[in-house]
Amino acid sequence: MKDDRLINERRPIQLLNHFARNTQKFNRLLLSFVFYGFVGWIIETISILILQHQFISRGWLHLGLPFIPLYAYCCPILIKLLSPQKKNPLLIFIGSVSIITFIELSAGLILTQVFHLTFWDYSGMPPTIKGIISLPVSLLWGLLSLVLIYWIHPGFKKMINRLPMFTASLISWFLLVYLMVCYAIETYELFSKFFT
Repeated sequence: MKDDRLINERRPIQLLNHFARNTQKFNRLLLSFVFYGFVGWIIETISILILQHQFISRGWLHLGLPFIPLYAYCCPILIKLLSPQKKNPLLIFIGSVSIITFIELSAGLILTQVFHLTFWDYSGMPPTIKGIISLPVSLLWGLLSLVLIYWIHPGFKKMINRLPMFTASLISWFLLVYLMVCYAIETYELFSKFFT
């Protein structure tokens, strides 16, 4: 009887701890998603500025968020899958080239075949498959992934861990609502082209 009462007294504390851990995971995931989408925007914008000598905002979402979804999805996936191999840079390089090339090819085929949209074209960078993926670009992804896993993510992780949970939660919920509105507008515009 005494043990049952002790278990019942601990249950609310266990639930609060569980909630706090899950809230922190959610905050980290969402903040990572937005941060890496923004990092992707910086990379794309600087690349175009250097290669084409003009400023073109490659941000995809409405309402002014400089954000590229492919980076937002790929970076957390790479970090989750490849960070445990941190002692083996060659494995991280090969793994990231394979993962990103697969994601880029899949996304590119879906965008071009289903939606008739082209967000990138590597036709001028042979060898290439339908201009969607290119060997030099894939190798560059591998190098960028090494920078991500060894330098960018550890710094970002320290910054996130310093944020109080309440502040991180407020930022996360604001960004979640903002992203949902942006995605809703994008989806509506994308599908309205096909049904009007």
